[in-house]
Parts: sequence; C-alpha cells; structure tokens
Amino acid sequence: QNLPENRGRQAEFAPASAETGKMLFDLKGCAKCHTGKLSLENRFAHRSLTDFAVAMWNHSPGMAQPAPELRSEEMRRIVGYLWSQQLFDDPGNPERGKKVFTQDKCALCHDDASSGAPQLSGKLNLSSLAMVSVLWRHGPSMLQQMQKKKVSWPRFAGSEMADLLA
Repeated sequence: QNLPENRGRQAEFAPASAETGKMLFDLKGCAKCHTGKLSLENRFAHRSLTDFAVAMWNHSPGMAQPAPELRSEEMRRIVGYLWSQQLFDDPGNPERGKKVFTQDKCALCHDDASSGAPQLSGKLNLSSLAMVSVLWRHGPSMLQQMQKKKVSWPRFAGSEMADLLA
C-alpha cells in the first residue's frame, strides 16, 4: 500500500476460485517445477496469507526459471488455489483413523447393516467439507440412534477427524 499507485486504494480481500487457480498454476508453468520434493501440496497447512506472501518473497530469487508474468487477478487465483488446500484437504493417517473408528465405537452402527447407518468400514471417502455437510443433515438422527444404544457422542481432538476420514 506504500507504492504510489496503491496509496489511494482500499485494502480488499476477495478469495478466488480454487478451480481456476489450479488451472492457472498449470498453465503458467508452476506445476512443471513444483512436483515431488518441490510440491506445494500441504506446504501451507495452518499458515496465514502473510506466511504465503513471505514464502513467495523468499522464493523469487531461487526460481529455476524466470517467473511467469502474472496479473494481480491471476496471482489472486493461484494463491486462492494453493491456500485453499489447507482448508479442505487436511491429510490424515488411515492407521490412526482405524483406531479412532474402533475406540469411538463407530462400528456399532457403521458395521451393522440393521442399524440403518451407511456401512463405512474401510470405505469412507469423504472430504472434511463433505463430513460437515453429512453431520449437519444427519447429526440429529445419529444422536438419537446413539442414545438408544447408550453410546456417548464422540469428541474428536487434534487430527482425529482427519485421520478418520483418511
């Protein structure tokens, strides 16, 4: 905001479509270098947009190829794509997830076809966003079924939900 052309502008934050950001990330050549060890997937987990700006600032001198020319709208979309990965794709550990599934008694309903609950053991393939949607719609009926079976509503801590989803 200290640049002469930006002094009169009001600061704004408008998240962009992650889908178009992914397309631009590929189109502008970013994906060519950012694979394997240099992959940006999950690199920005639990980071702020300021952390992202710092990473971009520090990255510029070490780029293997000249930086692609990006308009501010294009950069906004690419940053939206990369930053959104931490919000919706929290990786979990499937082995720990199996333990959570067992210890929190999920199998009482989800391994029993007569319960009416979807049979999920070994088949759960939901994103965290989809899980929020499922719980919003089905949470009250799940709670009723759990109360009938005298099972307490599980409490998740740390990465347990991400592990369960994995």
